[in-house]
Amino acid sequence: MKRTMTAPGGPPEGSNGFFADVTNVLGLLVAGFVGALNLFGLRSGELSAILRNAPASATLLAVLMMVALAAALASLFFPQDKKMPTLSAWGLFALSLSVGSFVIASTPVSGVTEGWVSDVSYNVGSALAVAAVFLILCGYKRGVRSGLPWKLVLITISIIVLSTAVLAAGRVETQSQVNATYPQLAADIKVDEGVGELSLRIEASKMKNGDQISFFVQGYPRKPPMEEACGGKGHEGPCVTGLCQDHEDNDPCSHIGTGVINPDALGQAKQTISTSFLARNYQLLVIEATVCEIGKAGGDLSKCDWTKKRAILYLNVADA
Repeated sequence: MKRTMTAPGGPPEGSNGFFADVTNVLGLLVAGFVGALNLFGLRSGELSAILRNAPASATLLAVLMMVALAAALASLFFPQDKKMPTLSAWGLFALSLSVGSFVIASTPVSGVTEGWVSDVSYNVGSALAVAAVFLILCGYKRGVRSGLPWKLVLITISIIVLSTAVLAAGRVETQSQVNATYPQLAADIKVDEGVGELSLRIEASKMKNGDQISFFVQGYPRKPPMEEACGGKGHEGPCVTGLCQDHEDNDPCSHIGTGVINPDALGQAKQTISTSFLARNYQLLVIEATVCEIGKAGGDLSKCDWTKKRAILYLNVADA
């Protein structure tokens, strides 16, 4: 009769049972991670944006997931009676926790967390890492007088690292949401018998409660020609912006329209505005939309930074 031998501490004799355990572990970890992403509201379209704009953070997230899976799978190879020194186990826990501090330090969220948060997180992570090395060495030097099961240690490490991966995903998603609040502009002009009709569409997403979009439309007059006003450089953005904004006492541009847009309960701001103007009076329209982040302004609209999240669009009336 043929018998199957297994190495001490190796996989269970029944391979079907072992692979079932592997499947269960992988399923639980992946399901937990995906559930956390769903809680953050991370969509597939945003994943591609994160991969484009924050490849380092996305790579860090993938590495953390791999470590969590590896630790969970490794726990299947250890019997219940296999133990490691208690101090060494606590050292590994501290080392795992230090990873979370380093993740916070390496994934700053601009405009949401202050710079000192990263500094404190880095110092805490360094302290935990040093303490971890000390505990691990002390534990192995003393030997296994009393210890914790390897299974328990590895599963705990897997949970800590998985939680860190969720933390990293949340911070990366937060950064993505911060960047998504820039206003988007689209416009076109139709001229009929000297009267121009401007159709302006303004959109922004993931805005916070109280934030506002302020927009205004300016018209640059027919004279002098843009080539002359811009020193022969034509319709260059910086030149046009300067012509319409750098004259406190003698602004050559006329204000055609202005307004404020508030987001809905989902943080979406979307509005289409139509306005008429005398096309013969202008050779160029300058449209500007800015986001006031009310939280950073302390609730005071007059203290908003109107130059940070700004979109500018130029429309040539002569070609309309």
